[in-house]
Amino acid sequence: MEFCHANGKLLLSGEYLVLHGAKALALPLKQGQSFSFTPAEPGKLHWVAKEQGRIWLDCTFDANLEILEENKLQDTEVLQKHNNTDPPNNSAEALQKILKEAAALMKGREFPTGLRVECKLEFRRDWGWGSSSTLLWMLGRWLNIDPYTLMDRTIGGSGYDIACAGSNDPLFYRRLPGQQAEVVVAPFNPPFLSQLGVVWTGRKQSSASEVKRFLQQRAKDQGLINRISEISEQMAQINTAREFSTLMDEHERLVAGATGLKPVREQIFPDFPGSIKSLGAWGGDFVLFMARDTDFDTAQYFTDKGYKTLFGLGELLYR
Repeated sequence: MEFCHANGKLLLSGEYLVLHGAKALALPLKQGQSFSFTPAEPGKLHWVAKEQGRIWLDCTFDANLEILEENKLQDTEVLQKHNNTDPPNNSAEALQKILKEAAALMKGREFPTGLRVECKLEFRRDWGWGSSSTLLWMLGRWLNIDPYTLMDRTIGGSGYDIACAGSNDPLFYRRLPGQQAEVVVAPFNPPFLSQLGVVWTGRKQSSASEVKRFLQQRAKDQGLINRISEISEQMAQINTAREFSTLMDEHERLVAGATGLKPVREQIFPDFPGSIKSLGAWGGDFVLFMARDTDFDTAQYFTDKGYKTLFGLGELLYR
């Protein structure tokens, strides 16, 4: 039976700076991951993970969460899609690390076995919509442990994606060092939502490595953190496309200055007649776009450049 469902996520504002305590604007997605289990051989935990209906991980653990068996993936199409993904993220060893950390947080309670667990991901893992965060949130629900602590001990990050996993509403998210996350529903429902879209650049970034790189190289700039927080609030409340576009551009300039990275519009879409903003780690995954002219054919523009995976932002959100 299905135990729970966790939502995917997009980070509309606050990327990188949320790691230093900036307020971010985060959007839960309708697409996510479900978690179900059925009885199986006593003393064992059989784990099956599916991506859009195809198995990408099939392994069995004993009662101590040691790996007994890992069935090699036979779906060559799924393998080819993820040939640029770090190997540890595609292995039973990566899952084992998460499960053992989860078990440690159970404070002496016995980890459930005698089960076949099935995780069904509703989007491609390389889209960056939260394949790991949805898993951590579901483990938190199942085992009655704190998913933020589990995140800190495994993949790292700010935790905004954990917050999205359990929400159907846009969120303001802030997490200061040593404090619990502040999660507040955000009034994001712009009248120009139909003008906003996202396109996949196809260059998946490793969230863990991006987090580590930013924290190692960048000292806190409180003025910058404050301005990013203000932009997050303004993005959720303004009513005109022109103002929103201005905020997108300012946010890109500020993050470019903070990270030393080149904005995605300058890298691959320099002739786009409007605003383009990265969502999450720069250099990969999805980007947000909005054309100045509502009659401009954005789908044709991106398709002509070879970017064929795009969505209207509104179709991804709970409405």
